[in-house]
Amino acid sequence: MVFALIILFHPAFTFRSKTLYLIAYAALFLVVHIPWQIFVLSVSEFTYADWYRIGGASGFSYEFTPKNIAKSTAALLGIMWLFVPQGFARLRDAPSYQRLFAYISSPVPFIGYVWGFVSSRLLYVIAPPMLLISILAIRAWQRKYQIAHVSAAVALNLGWLVLSYKVTL
Repeated sequence: MVFALIILFHPAFTFRSKTLYLIAYAALFLVVHIPWQIFVLSVSEFTYADWYRIGGASGFSYEFTPKNIAKSTAALLGIMWLFVPQGFARLRDAPSYQRLFAYISSPVPFIGYVWGFVSSRLLYVIAPPMLLISILAIRAWQRKYQIAHVSAAVALNLGWLVLSYKVTL
């Protein structure tokens, strides 16, 4: 969806090239997902359509809780979340193409929160645009501070990974 929005809003593409790119991306998407759904149907005689028809997964009330939402979201970026607001503040001075990309790509991944089931796997789509925004924030720092911060973020995220398996919901 992010690629589609970027293509639609790209000022250098003609209507014809936008249409061709969208068809190409749709074909790539369908080439992967249609065979996968056929395989799942052939093995388990169950599809996503069946899953939606019967009301989805059980356990909505204990999975879709503020605690699980916070835990799953924090697990994605860890300490890098602290720099997302600073990155958005720096966007004001960024070139227009960077602002356009950030404003288009940032809200789209949050669709995961309306899925009805929260897990870190489902929310992974949030990480790429938010990491880009965080990097925009730390980009102006001296190199040694960037290295120290990224090293600390990796260490803290690994610690969070170990700790999150011990946290019960």
